[in-house]
Amino acid sequence: MSFSFFINVACRLATVILVGGLSCPRAGAAVLGQIAGDFEPIAGYVVMVRNDGVVLDLDAADGVQVGDLFHVLSGGEDLVHPVTGEILGQLATFKGTLRVGRLQQGFSHARILESSALISPGDAVRRYERLPAVFWDYSGGGKPLFLMLRDALNHMDWMPYGAAQEMKPETPAPLPAVADAVVFVCQDDRLIVKGADFQTIREYDAAVPGSRPWEDAAAFAPAPAAARAETEARAPAVFVAKKKGLLPTKHLSPVFQSAHLLAKLPGGAVKMSAFHPQENGLLMATTDGSDIFIHQISDAVRLLAQQASPFLDPVIFLSWWRPDTTMPPMLVVVNFTDRSPVTTLYAWTGETLRKVRGPIPRFVAGFDADGDRQRELLLAQRFAPEEFFSRHIETIELPDGDLRYAAPGISFPARFTLSGSLLADLTGDGTPETVFIRNNILYIFSGEKLLHKSPKVMGGGLLGLTYDVNPGAQNLMTRTVTVEIPPVAADLDGDGAEELLAVASEQSFLSRASGLSSDIQHTWLAVLKYQEGVFQSGTLGEKINTPVQGMAVHDGKVLLVLTETGSLFENGGQSKLVAIPLAF
Repeated sequence: MSFSFFINVACRLATVILVGGLSCPRAGAAVLGQIAGDFEPIAGYVVMVRNDGVVLDLDAADGVQVGDLFHVLSGGEDLVHPVTGEILGQLATFKGTLRVGRLQQGFSHARILESSALISPGDAVRRYERLPAVFWDYSGGGKPLFLMLRDALNHMDWMPYGAAQEMKPETPAPLPAVADAVVFVCQDDRLIVKGADFQTIREYDAAVPGSRPWEDAAAFAPAPAAARAETEARAPAVFVAKKKGLLPTKHLSPVFQSAHLLAKLPGGAVKMSAFHPQENGLLMATTDGSDIFIHQISDAVRLLAQQASPFLDPVIFLSWWRPDTTMPPMLVVVNFTDRSPVTTLYAWTGETLRKVRGPIPRFVAGFDADGDRQRELLLAQRFAPEEFFSRHIETIELPDGDLRYAAPGISFPARFTLSGSLLADLTGDGTPETVFIRNNILYIFSGEKLLHKSPKVMGGGLLGLTYDVNPGAQNLMTRTVTVEIPPVAADLDGDGAEELLAVASEQSFLSRASGLSSDIQHTWLAVLKYQEGVFQSGTLGEKINTPVQGMAVHDGKVLLVLTETGSLFENGGQSKLVAIPLAF
């Protein structure tokens, strides 16, 4: 199986559209860095509002050009910590879209294209940030350029390449649904950027002094079948030989051999699973939200125990914790009850789960901080109604059975979440990086320094929780959060360094807008490898139509828990465990 990246997004007002011309892949038009700079998300403020126009505190010196699009955001209500009183931030509210029409020294004039609330002085503005992006390829070979632009402009939301081709007009032309859109028209040796009403706002061609032609796009082009087979035969595992320039390999092959079924899993549709290594194989815990199942994975898969959830409300997360080898492994079970997460700790006796502690009013998860495959670190994160995961993270210890919280001794980024996360030394500097998936974006941090931010395709959890932020209030406000399965760090290509393996997915616009996380169109495995000081991205295997609800790498195989989405709304839904040997 071979996976490829897709990003789901719906066309909406102020959509960014990339239109491929007849010779798009070989257009020696512009330096990718120049385009990235021209569309970087510049931040500013509204200074004055007059009729249908506003004045911004940005000018040409800030990089602003006529035709640029800005979102208007209002800071809104302060988020105050209920215990410390600290102001954690503000709830940002989208208020409208602007288009710059005139520049003057020290400020610029912009017209209001769309507004959902009254725009006022002091409102924040962001250029091109979170705008959808669509690529129309009229050359039939423009996908390499699409991939490069998508990575360079990853602050935008990108429509899947295939879906964009299905909706493109016969010839480049504005569509009624995107009348105020920005349109990147790639034709022969130039890239023309058009704004609302199809007006040209930027143009790049090969005559630009110092520009580098798009020759590097050839590094992404599919090789002839014979040459590709020869390359794949020499590849040690996931990553094939790269072309000149050490560009990221987007489709990594050979990947693995055919998957084979290990077991059909008991209970209803599995929504979360967790793996724990042992001398004789793996322990696997799964849950359908109501019951917890413990399996032994060695030469075969054997069900060891089944136990009911500690609460009537659903189980939303599982992980393992083993503080030292003298203690039995403990299963960490998180439920969402009484509008907040609570955790129960169980010791695995070899035959049953014995309750050790709980309920703990935190979201709790076990982590491997030293790379020995044992999750010796137990972290707890407080609940924040507005964001679900607060910024307050603690460690949990159980000296003599007493619960004790302490400072973690690790610097975590502000938006770190215990769901969909891990600690792993991916750069080889001897210190683990923090990795987490939040709002379909995968982040990698070293301390508080951002090392990598993915396009908005990561994750694919089936657990979407919708809850009241302010229960009892006259005007109720709800929030939806998806609890993601953690990525995995493993040496996939046999070179002695660990790569990052994470679930990615294409979801329908309806699922993202409504919180129906089960509406996943396709799933694939994304791979990140640290080389030459950057994380190079690729894929492992093909797209599949079944969401992945658990993942591990063990004994030269990728183990996947697959759950049919249609069974989530039926009794007795079936999930399965499959093994896919890596091609070392």
